[in-house]
Parts: sequence; structure tokens; C-alpha cells
Amino acid sequence: MVLNEESSNISQGQKQLITIARALLANPKILILDEATSSVDTRTELRIQNAMHRLTQGRTSFIIAHRLATIRNADLILVMSEGDIVEQGTHEALLDKRGFYYDLKTAARAGVPSTGNGSRGLFSQPDPAPTNLLWGAGETPLADMLAGIEEGLWVENVLGLGQGNIMSGAFSNPLALGFKIEKGQIVGRVKGVSIAGNVYELLRHVSAVSRETEWVYQNFNQPYVLLEEMNVIARE
Repeated sequence: MVLNEESSNISQGQKQLITIARALLANPKILILDEATSSVDTRTELRIQNAMHRLTQGRTSFIIAHRLATIRNADLILVMSEGDIVEQGTHEALLDKRGFYYDLKTAARAGVPSTGNGSRGLFSQPDPAPTNLLWGAGETPLADMLAGIEEGLWVENVLGLGQGNIMSGAFSNPLALGFKIEKGQIVGRVKGVSIAGNVYELLRHVSAVSRETEWVYQNFNQPYVLLEEMNVIARE
């Protein structure tokens, strides 16, 4: 492959991999990595973690990251929240504290109840932090849930932040990825579709929860949830 002048013919993740490779070849005495793997998918990140560990050995390294796997081997971790250092220590020491860092690691992965911390932005109302969300698996196999749907919508991902009101629970989101279900079968992908409703009302009418679970965005583990109804807006 030949890179063009703007490097627009490769993805952001590929650019990050090239940057990491250049850092390996340069062999600097001081290394600063600022979200070095933020655009790399989880599977690829796992493959390059060993190389990253070797890269930081024997040199002063400053690593800024949201993915904890990137910094777990650091000699000292500074945990920041709202611009302040709230904890510091090694990965193991911070987990033993059962504090802010421990919830970032997710209580779900540790198999224990979450401390239930919330989060808020500088100009926003408090809301539950997804890193603390625990939703236990149900008893219904996912295949049985799907087979019982006469007509429905499989929501895989929504697009962007959408619109809504955190306090009231109202939301409206276009779908990034969704599928049409007819008579228990997925018949095709839907396009130009949005969903809307009130999350509190919807969660009062959960028909089934799957016994299968899936990790989402590396932060929380959740089952598939079957809702009785939801407002769906689609272009003709």
C-alpha cells in the first residue's frame, strides 16, 4: 500500500499502529503515549499489549489512557476525575482499595456488587455511570426469545448521543445498526430508523432477559433484553 500525502487512505486505527511502530523504532529515552490505542479495536489492542509493555521497559513513560489494560503494568497510576487526582498507586493496590479505580475496572468483571457510583459532566446533571452498570443474566435462551417475536426490531447500536432528558428518562436515537424480525427470524437490516421512548417506562415492561450476556464497550456486561413495545420511526 502507498500512503497519500494526507494519509486519508488508511483508517485512524491504522495510523495509530504506524505511530506505535515508529516509536518502537526510534527507541526514545522518554516516551509519552496519549490515548495511543483509542482508535484500535479491542482484539488488535490485545495483540499489541506485549509490544507496548516491552516498549515502556527501561525508560520513563507517561501513558494517558481510558482503557485500563493499557496502563495496568505501570509503576504508578494516577486516577483523575473532574480534573482532580482522586487515587494513586499500582493496579493491584488500587483494586484492593475498592474505590474509584475499582469501579472503573468494573465490579461486574470482579464478580461482586458495584459500589454504585454515578458520574456527571461539568455542566450536566448526575446520571448512572455505565462502568458501574450490573444487569444479571436471565433464564431465557436468546434463541427462544427470538423465536417468539412475531414482528419486531433487533437494536444492536444507536448512532451518536441522540436527544433526551436524563432526569425524566426520555430519549430519541437513530439506529446505527438494527435488524427487522418477522415470525422469529431476522429478515434483513433496517435503515433510516429511529427509536424513542422513556427508559423508565420501558424497563417496567421487560418481557424476557436472555441467559447469554455480552461485554459492551469493554465496560459493562449485559444480557439481551426483550421489551414489549417501543416507538419506532422509519422513512418510507
